[in-house]
Amino acid sequence: MASSINPSNIDGTYPVAGQDNDSQGFRDNFTNTKNNFTYAKAELEDLQNKVLVKEPLTGQTVDGNFNNLQRAYGIKGAIISDQVLLTSDFGTTSGTININHQTAHWQTVTTDGATSLTFSGFLSGKICTVLLAITIADVSHTLTLPDLIYLGAIDLPNYDPVAEVFTFAKAETYWLRFTSDDGGASFLIEDVTNNKLYHYSANLATGSNLTAHTLDLSAPGTERTALEANANVAISYSNANVVTGKEVKMFVTNLLGSNISVILPDTTNNLAALNFGISTLATATMTFTAMDNSNTNVYCTIVTG
Repeated sequence: MASSINPSNIDGTYPVAGQDNDSQGFRDNFTNTKNNFTYAKAELEDLQNKVLVKEPLTGQTVDGNFNNLQRAYGIKGAIISDQVLLTSDFGTTSGTININHQTAHWQTVTTDGATSLTFSGFLSGKICTVLLAITIADVSHTLTLPDLIYLGAIDLPNYDPVAEVFTFAKAETYWLRFTSDDGGASFLIEDVTNNKLYHYSANLATGSNLTAHTLDLSAPGTERTALEANANVAISYSNANVVTGKEVKMFVTNLLGSNISVILPDTTNNLAALNFGISTLATATMTFTAMDNSNTNVYCTIVTG
């Protein structure tokens, strides 16, 4: 912006030495000087209220918040390192909690009963994201969403799209990411913890010889499960109407040092490991991929970690 200060309206040659000078010239110089000081004061205070400074100015009180941007102005070409996002903890509670985008990008809560969410502070035309870490203290605690449009949630087997309610198979912490670009009218929901919402417990008795678990390759989204193996387990698959090119993932945790078997048809097109063992508390990921609609043409790759 152009400054209102005008140094040219002050006559530096006035008064003239050695002669009688009209008092009007004094008054004009004083008035213009005062006006320029007034402009300077207003412009300096405007800068103090708006600019980002490396350190607090002398006599300035800084509360750590820059509110003047009003969430409306972008920063272009910036190089940022060591960025820190604010967190907000609801503590242990239940009932209705409000996920306000203006509060923090990462919010946490521990449930002591059924919990419902509301959303606020999400801008229209801007990508706004909040990551919610919700610790479910008991599997009876549900999470209910407000009646909005949700993308991605229908693929989560622990979510009822009619009642808009999440149920949880284990008492632990789940991370859900909520993203909106229309002011909170609709959300993309992502399960950041990946396998935790897809939990399956085989409920195997210690010492049992061999217990089978069968995957359904016709429904990849619902078969992305986590299996806690308390005894020897044989894993196979059912349904010849497989979905070509889609993956079915099983996350296995070996609690008692048992053997895990993968049973596939004996064809040259299959890649599988039989009776592989993983140590106690170790994990493995099994990925079943259907190459066509034949139940004899399935790849199984296994990654232990």
